[in-house]
Amino acid sequence: MSASRKSDAGTFRNGVVRSAQIDRSGRSRSSPGSGRRSRALRGWDEPTRSPLRAEEKRLAPLCDGLQNRFVSLLADRDLYEFARDGFLVVPGAVLEGLLAAADEEIDGLIEQEPPARGDRGPGPNLWFPPRRRLPRCEEALTRSPALGIAEELVAPLRLDHAFDHIQVATTVPPWRHIPGGPHIDGHGNGQDPPGSFTLLAGILLTDQRAGRSGNLWVWPGSHLVHADLFRERGTRVLQPADGHPTFLDPPPPLGPKVELTGRRGDLLLAHYLLGHNSGGNTGARVRRTIYYRLAAPGHAHRWEETFLDPWTEYEPIRGALSRQADGGRTPRTDSRQPVEGGATAVRPAGQLTDKP
Repeated sequence: MSASRKSDAGTFRNGVVRSAQIDRSGRSRSSPGSGRRSRALRGWDEPTRSPLRAEEKRLAPLCDGLQNRFVSLLADRDLYEFARDGFLVVPGAVLEGLLAAADEEIDGLIEQEPPARGDRGPGPNLWFPPRRRLPRCEEALTRSPALGIAEELVAPLRLDHAFDHIQVATTVPPWRHIPGGPHIDGHGNGQDPPGSFTLLAGILLTDQRAGRSGNLWVWPGSHLVHADLFRERGTRVLQPADGHPTFLDPPPPLGPKVELTGRRGDLLLAHYLLGHNSGGNTGARVRRTIYYRLAAPGHAHRWEETFLDPWTEYEPIRGALSRQADGGRTPRTDSRQPVEGGATAVRPAGQLTDKP
């Protein structure tokens, strides 16, 4: 099953979407020959049906079989990885039907509105429309497991948009660029307090499996370096540097950068303090990603605390690190709360076993 869409920036072609099924025990099993062990749902089984209806049909047995129970997707090893690196890439978190609807909506946005940054030519082009302008992009987050997976990192807190926008990012080739250093958002001159949030979520709309295809670059572990920096030099130290720690004298000791790779439908979750930057695109296709800046309730009132202690809003990470320190003797407890009406939040079951 393939499709193509024309935009002002080029032609997008979707590859074959592998399907996965959920059995009544809540386990996800990939279709034979998928070549990928994704615990989230991908694709649909009946191409003639509405993708969103097929999604709901596939989720029904899971909800029926796991009523009044919490089901976690993230395992302790994923929490450790997030604690160490400051990010996770969750494979196959968003169904093709939701991705296609978001793409169609973005096609209209690109055609009708100029980018807030960029000129539609080679390099990054960024749009920050109000959330109401992109309801299908909103649904890619809220009607897929994506938001629920993100909330597993901050439970029992919930997540919502920190600002009234959704970011659409494209990288038009050819653009030969490798970033020299990272930045963190919200530290421009005049931004006081900084425009911070809890977690960055990104949904890949194009395959970015190869390097130099518009991939985001990150500096693993830089969330911890930045927390040290804020404790040592103050929480506003990056404002004169526009959020770039390498502009400081002396700069903090950052480790090597990594070019993230992933497939269409994969979900990026990154700590707000993680250093990142855009990368070049020397491939044949325009790169597309949707970004959501999410915040826990009350973040605006405790932003400074979150700069000094990166796990202020990440109780599950704190718990995982505690279990790791005591050799796993402390059992993992589920700190999530029932949703309104007495029901419980049900997530697709499984544990992440691979990264793109």
